[in-house]
Amino acid sequence: MKMYGNWRSAAAFRVRIALNLKGIAYKEVFLDLDSGDQHKPDFLAINPQGAVPALFDGDGPPLTQSLAILDYLE
Repeated sequence: MKMYGNWRSAAAFRVRIALNLKGIAYKEVFLDLDSGDQHKPDFLAINPQGAVPALFDGDGPPLTQSLAILDYLE
Protein backbone atom coordinates (compact mmCIF):
# COMPACT_ATOMS: atom_id res chain seq x y z
CA MET A 1 0.00 0.00 0.00
CA LYS A 2 1.02 3.56 -0.61
CA MET A 3 -0.32 6.49 1.37
CA TYR A 4 0.02 10.20 0.72
CA GLY A 5 -0.10 12.17 3.94
CA ASN A 6 1.35 14.81 6.20
CA TRP A 7 2.58 14.53 9.76
CA ARG A 8 0.19 17.27 10.98
CA SER A 9 -2.94 15.84 9.38
CA ALA A 10 -5.26 14.27 11.96
CA ALA A 11 -7.00 12.30 9.21
CA ALA A 12 -3.70 10.87 7.94
CA PHE A 13 -2.70 10.12 11.55
CA ARG A 14 -5.94 8.15 12.01
CA VAL A 15 -5.18 6.04 8.93
CA ARG A 16 -1.55 5.57 9.97
CA ILE A 17 -2.69 4.24 13.36
CA ALA A 18 -5.11 1.77 11.75
CA LEU A 19 -2.45 0.52 9.32
CA ASN A 20 0.02 0.00 12.16
CA LEU A 21 -2.51 -1.69 14.46
CA LYS A 22 -3.45 -4.11 11.69
CA GLY A 23 0.22 -4.77 10.84
CA ILE A 24 -0.25 -3.68 7.22
CA ALA A 25 2.96 -2.67 5.46
CA TYR A 26 2.75 0.64 3.64
CA LYS A 27 4.94 3.31 2.16
CA GLU A 28 4.09 6.90 3.00
CA VAL A 29 4.74 9.82 0.70
CA PHE A 30 4.83 13.02 2.74
CA LEU A 31 3.36 16.15 1.20
CA ASP A 32 4.52 19.55 2.43
CA LEU A 33 1.20 21.28 2.97
CA ASP A 34 2.89 24.56 3.89
CA SER A 35 4.52 24.80 0.47
CA GLY A 36 1.32 23.77 -1.33
CA ASP A 37 2.25 20.26 -2.49
CA GLN A 38 -1.45 19.32 -2.23
CA HIS A 39 -2.28 21.84 -4.98
CA LYS A 40 0.28 20.62 -7.52
CA PRO A 41 -1.10 18.96 -10.65
CA ASP A 42 0.55 15.62 -9.83
CA PHE A 43 -1.34 15.30 -6.55
CA LEU A 44 -4.58 16.82 -7.86
CA ALA A 45 -4.60 13.98 -10.41
CA ILE A 46 -4.66 11.60 -7.43
CA ASN A 47 -7.14 13.56 -5.31
CA PRO A 48 -8.93 16.49 -6.99
CA GLN A 49 -9.98 17.75 -3.54
CA GLY A 50 -6.30 18.36 -2.73
CA ALA A 51 -6.65 16.73 0.69
CA VAL A 52 -4.72 14.05 2.54
CA PRO A 53 -4.75 11.16 3.12
CA ALA A 54 -4.91 9.29 -0.15
CA LEU A 55 -4.34 5.54 -0.04
CA PHE A 56 -3.53 3.20 -2.92
CA ASP A 57 -3.99 -0.54 -2.56
CA GLY A 58 -2.52 -2.07 -5.69
CA ASP A 59 -3.56 -0.68 -9.05
CA GLY A 60 -7.06 0.42 -8.06
CA PRO A 61 -8.28 3.97 -7.61
CA PRO A 62 -7.14 5.88 -4.51
CA LEU A 63 -9.24 6.06 -1.38
CA THR A 64 -9.30 9.65 -0.22
CA GLN A 65 -11.45 9.98 2.91
CA SER A 66 -10.03 8.72 6.21
CA LEU A 67 -13.26 7.13 7.42
CA ALA A 68 -13.76 5.39 4.07
CA ILE A 69 -10.16 4.15 4.28
CA LEU A 70 -10.74 2.83 7.81
CA ASP A 71 -13.88 1.05 6.63
CA TYR A 72 -11.96 -0.42 3.69
CA LEU A 73 -9.17 -1.66 5.95
CA GLU A 74 -11.66 -3.32 8.26
